[in-house]
This record gives sequence, structure tokens and C-alpha cells, in this order.
Amino acid sequence: MPLAVILMAVILVIALLIILIASIGLRSKPADDPSEFALFLARTGRQLNGQADPPAKLQTFVENIPVPRSAASASDRSDQN
Repeated sequence: MPLAVILMAVILVIALLIILIASIGLRSKPADDPSEFALFLARTGRQLNGQADPPAKLQTFVENIPVPRSAASASDRSDQN
């Protein structure tokens, strides 16, 4: 039981951090505050909101994930053995 409470608290903190980053990033104006952190938050907020293209490394990673075979093709393979 205590482990479940701790895990729930950790997940809640992570969710709040993501919401905080998105909200700060959407409110900041990079022209007013040209710091690297403000630009990072603005870009992250746009990406989390779906207003910007995803990072190139993420696109490459997703494209390299193999497509799983369907259950029908798996059962066809077992018949051949």
C-alpha cells in the first residue's frame, strides 16, 4: 500500500511538471526574454500543445520502430512448424 501511494505521488509530480513547462512555455515571449531556458520552454510548450513539429530525433526514433506482426500472421507461422 505505501508503495502505491509513493508511485502515485511521483506520477502526480511528473504530470504537474509537464503542465508547468507547457504553461510557462506558452506564456513566455521569446522576444521579451531571449534566454535559452525561455526559448526551450516556449518550444516545448508548442510541441506539447501540437502547434509545432516534433523534434527531428523523436521522428527518427519513431520511424525506426518495427511494426509488429498481426496475430493472423503469427498463427500462420505456427501452422508451418
